Amino acid sequence: MSFDYDALRLEAQAIIAEFGATATLTRTTTTYSPTTGNATGTPTNYSGVGVVFDREVRDRKDSTVRATEQVAYLSLAMDPAPGDELTVGGTKYRVVTSKPLRPATVTVLHEAVIVGL
Repeated sequence: MSFDYDALRLEAQAIIAEFGATATLTRTTTTYSPTTGNATGTPTNYSGVGVVFDREVRDRKDSTVRATEQVAYLSLAMDPAPGDELTVGGTKYRVVTSKPLRPATVTVLHEAVIVGL
């Protein structure tokens, strides 16, 4: 018996779309020129939808989780990486860590631990 993870992915995306806010993920790629000795950053934006929640107290107790950390669940249009800037509903955050929720090779959503800027 198999589980229909594609249906779960569609349901997760529908919930994020209904209850989330407009989100922009900005990834800056830095290029170094040995000739000039300068580094140039080029930002690339990815648009989608996200929801932000406070971390649970149980996630913070006796751990290295900072009180300012929150978690964002993001639409599949964005694939966050540590160091990326994430704007959700007009509030800016920095991505600390991220991982896809991917049962049986089907990516359902992206989860990112974030801190406010």
